[in-house]
Amino acid sequence: MGILPCLSRKRIYKHMNPISAHRRFNPHYLFQYGRYVKTSQGVTLLLMDGFVYSKNSKIRNGGLRFACTSRITQRCGAYVHMSKDDVITKVQSDHTHERASYHFTNEGHFVKHRTSYVKTLNGSKLLLFNGYVFSRNAKIRDGGIRFACANRLSRTCHAYVHMSKDDVIIKVHDVHTHEPPSYTFTSDGYFIKTLEPRR
Repeated sequence: MGILPCLSRKRIYKHMNPISAHRRFNPHYLFQYGRYVKTSQGVTLLLMDGFVYSKNSKIRNGGLRFACTSRITQRCGAYVHMSKDDVITKVQSDHTHERASYHFTNEGHFVKHRTSYVKTLNGSKLLLFNGYVFSRNAKIRDGGIRFACANRLSRTCHAYVHMSKDDVIIKVHDVHTHEPPSYTFTSDGYFIKTLEPRR
């Protein structure tokens, strides 16, 4: 029994409310869902399938082209074409990188993370999150890990990150009482925290 083309729905969510109409799909297309999100600076982005896109240029008939926000840093050519009625008309979804890590603030603002694990010369594994360094602090439920700010000069800093066993950020308190540290990497890729100059 064959599969016939149908009028399928691609939904774009704006603050969790669908705002798209129908379009005709090729039968082998998968459903894709997206939503508009806004940063604390008021910039509107498109979040779709875990990837983040920003407005790139206008296209015909009043539509917009959204390009992957990693188009420069990761040389990613993924993009989405959106009609003026917020209907997806074209997608190139081959990314050169992993999906974004992000969370939403209490005010509903979208915050994209800059996250990676780093290893020190003595073999310690640290979490580098938005320029700050976190060390393993405790286990949390379901096999996750709590990372606390590794700053030892100020015990008043209570910033932390909760990471699931699958390395997905599930909770963040990123208010620090100090500036991010200075650091460098050795030629072998080891993380070294450098001393701040005396003032």
